[in-house]
Amino acid sequence: MKKYYLYSLLVLTLACKSEPKDVVGQTTLPQTKALQQESPIISERINGTATVLAEADGSALFELYDNTLIESTPEKNNQVQIMVYADLKPEEFDLTTMEKGRYLISAGDTIGRVLKTHEVSTGQGAHTFAMLFGSIAKDKIKPETVIENRLVQELKESNRTFNHWETFIKNFELSSDAFEYKNFQTYYNFENAIEDPSPGFRIVLLFDAKKMVGIIHSRPLMLDEFTTHQLDRGYQVSFFADFPKQEQRDFVRFINTWFEGVD
Repeated sequence: MKKYYLYSLLVLTLACKSEPKDVVGQTTLPQTKALQQESPIISERINGTATVLAEADGSALFELYDNTLIESTPEKNNQVQIMVYADLKPEEFDLTTMEKGRYLISAGDTIGRVLKTHEVSTGQGAHTFAMLFGSIAKDKIKPETVIENRLVQELKESNRTFNHWETFIKNFELSSDAFEYKNFQTYYNFENAIEDPSPGFRIVLLFDAKKMVGIIHSRPLMLDEFTTHQLDRGYQVSFFADFPKQEQRDFVRFINTWFEGVD
């Protein structure tokens, strides 16, 4: 199976919360509560207990507990592909399978349990980890943890000042300075690492003079009173209607050129 030496943003976030406990390899660990809702949302979280199925044959591979942090692909036929990171002991870097009955640990929390022995990929960064993949129903993800859902909800409040968006930026741990363009301030996250090990942007919030003027997005957004432009690489940018049309066109030219220079 594949070995990875670099973390995604999710792994880096989890790694900084606590060191792995000695219980990583146990199979008799009682279930503990997963990450608390008071934690930053960061990305999608499991709703209740979810049974994760193999995409190929539909067999149950593992289960994840409420509020577990995952990465996911866009929904298709009410199903989403997911990936979750589980801590391993350093000597388990060459592990090729996760055994049935093993509990999954992340940052000291029990986040799930293996239901069927199956192959996994492993990686190494701040510590050693396994990546588990599978498929779950769309409704097994808490809708309020899907960034597009929260974004559209916030936009309905019609408050475009940067101060209003600070909590949103903090909750999803958006990074700043996606690129340099005029006096824009940008805050962004990345797409899932399931479909692309080096994912591009998922959401980029665009502010000009501390006022939101638009959003770059990789997934569809149901937005009223916006002007949306198709960009290269499957992206779209949606501007508020009062953002000057010429400035919209100037930005579209800039960002498409910028994309050309990105691997």
